[in-house]
Amino acid sequence: MDDTRHRSTVPTPEELLVSITAVPPLAPAPPAPLASISRRVLGFVLDVGLVAVLGLGVWWLEHGGHLVRLFPVPYPGVQNVAIPLFYVLVLAVVPAVAGRTPGMAVLGMRVRDAGHRGRVGFLRQLVRAVLLPVDLIALGLVGVVVMWRTPQRQRTGDVIAQTVVERTPQAG
Repeated sequence: MDDTRHRSTVPTPEELLVSITAVPPLAPAPPAPLASISRRVLGFVLDVGLVAVLGLGVWWLEHGGHLVRLFPVPYPGVQNVAIPLFYVLVLAVVPAVAGRTPGMAVLGMRVRDAGHRGRVGFLRQLVRAVLLPVDLIALGLVGVVVMWRTPQRQRTGDVIAQTVVERTPQAG
C-alpha cells in the first residue's frame, strides 16, 4: 500500500490549528454616506440655538436674575464677553475636541478627512470654524451654494481644511 499518498491529504495537528485560527483579512468598510445639505443646515441651526439659549441665560442672570445683585457690572457687561465665548466654544472648541458640534451629534453627523475619512485634527477643525463666517455671508446662502456645487457637499471651510461631514454609522 502506498502510505505517502494517503498521508498528504490528512493535515497534521499544526496545520489543522493554523487553518482553524487563521482569519481571512476583512475588506475595508465602505465610507459612511455624506450628510445632506438640509441635515447640515439643521445641525447649524441647533448649534446657533444652543448659543442663543446660553446667551439668554447669561443675559437673564445679568439683567433680571441674581448675577446683577451679586456682581453689579457696568455696561457692556458679562454678556458681551460670554456670547462670543459660547460661539467659539460650541462651533470651534467642541468640534476640535470631539469631531462634531452638539447639533451634529444630535443629528448623527461627524467631521472626517476628505481623503481617507479618518479623524480630523484640532488645527483643521479650527480652520473650518474660522472660515464659517465666509459661509454665512448672505444669511448662509454662500455656504449652501458652495455645498450644492461641490461633489462632496463641502462648504468653504471644508474645502480649505480638506474635510467632509458624514453621517455617523448606526450601531448594529
